[in-house]
Amino acid sequence: MKPKVLLVEDDIALQETFKEYLEEKYQVVMANTGMIAAQILKDGGFSIILVDLGLPDMSGMNVIKLAAKSYKDSAVLALTGDRTSKSVQEAITLGVDDYLVKPIDSDHLHNRIEKVFLKKKAASDPF
Repeated sequence: MKPKVLLVEDDIALQETFKEYLEEKYQVVMANTGMIAAQILKDGGFSIILVDLGLPDMSGMNVIKLAAKSYKDSAVLALTGDRTSKSVQEAITLGVDDYLVKPIDSDHLHNRIEKVFLKKKAASDPF
């Protein structure tokens, strides 16, 4: 069974691009608002959570807080278009495992997700 990914991205075209990048290796569930993401997070079972920091209805930080609180063993990655953003530092403080600066190509996305996913998996099951 493929690991389950929650992708929270408000740009529908970018969301579809990320889905295409990911769906070969992962089961992708998508949300384009923070409120939808919060509802989906209640369903559980996510190995990887990708959250855009710039959501239209609520801060991506709030979604990250929910994800970090509910999914301690999940890999949580922040997506941002701003390389110098203070929000990246705040996301790291909140416990994201990594962040990605858009635009992102498929190889870079896969490499960063795999690195964080494997690190989390090893930490939760060291033997």
